Amino acid sequence: MKMVRNSLAVAAMLVMGVPAATVHAQPKDLSIVTGNTGGTFYPVGVGLAKLLSDAGMQSAADVGGGNSNIIAISQGSADIGFTFSPTAVFAANGEEPFKESYTNLQGIGTLYTNVTHIAVTEDSGVTSVKELKGKSFASQPLSAGSATFFRMILEANELTEDDLEIAVRGGPAQGAQAVRDRRAIGFQATAGYPNGSFSEAFISLPMTLLDIEDSTFKWINDKNPGLVRAEIPAGTYKGLDAPVKSIGASTILIVNEAMPEDDVYQIVKAMIENLDSLKAVHGSVRGTTVESMSKIAGVTMHPGAVRAYKEAGF
Repeated sequence: MKMVRNSLAVAAMLVMGVPAATVHAQPKDLSIVTGNTGGTFYPVGVGLAKLLSDAGMQSAADVGGGNSNIIAISQGSADIGFTFSPTAVFAANGEEPFKESYTNLQGIGTLYTNVTHIAVTEDSGVTSVKELKGKSFASQPLSAGSATFFRMILEANELTEDDLEIAVRGGPAQGAQAVRDRRAIGFQATAGYPNGSFSEAFISLPMTLLDIEDSTFKWINDKNPGLVRAEIPAGTYKGLDAPVKSIGASTILIVNEAMPEDDVYQIVKAMIENLDSLKAVHGSVRGTTVESMSKIAGVTMHPGAVRAYKEAGF
């Protein structure tokens, strides 16, 4: 019976003048792995899931991490993943924190730039990364790309996390709570700004963000050019009176290269056509354009995404 129904459907499409080869059912039950709930990946991922669901592709966002999402997408346990462009380079090359190469990943879009935040309380007296030595600090789990970038910053300053007293490992929400509870003098994350966890911490206590010095940036950029110079503007958080020099990494969406071209085409097409609804989700995405989405670093673009961007004129 199924064959009869399919034959009738094809016949009907031909009668209507629609080439059967161009008709493709929308992908369903898409799983999107994002980041921890206190970061930026997660709320933007929830917004993306709603956008795709509203477009007829039932989708759900789940927590994840910039590093662990690479593995999930490569192994096929999730459909769309959030990660950082330099993390994708580490993964392809099999460099730390990855123990093997992951080369079956392709990009479908760039969303926004994440900037490393290293926040400390003003009464800690800490004014530089080197002065974190011996201090109680909240860091992130190894699954998070933020953890990798922070370790690089420490290494450039001849430190490791062992030189700090790590009070808690969790997302920025847990880090902010540790600071408010006086269990840590600071916490870190690489995220879009303004980030809610940092906003709440700066409202609760007098805090500041540490500059990443030019020598530190050069060391990091030489290791991975995907990590670029970035700045957190004055006024982003309460009491932040001057801009803060930092490093930035693009947020990219990745899929497995085996995902059908038509599926990826429909996903990216829906994003292009409904970009305004995604931009309303979080301040970090407000500057995203179709043109900026189409510029992907760190991985090759999936053919389905290429098709959608070309159709949109990019």
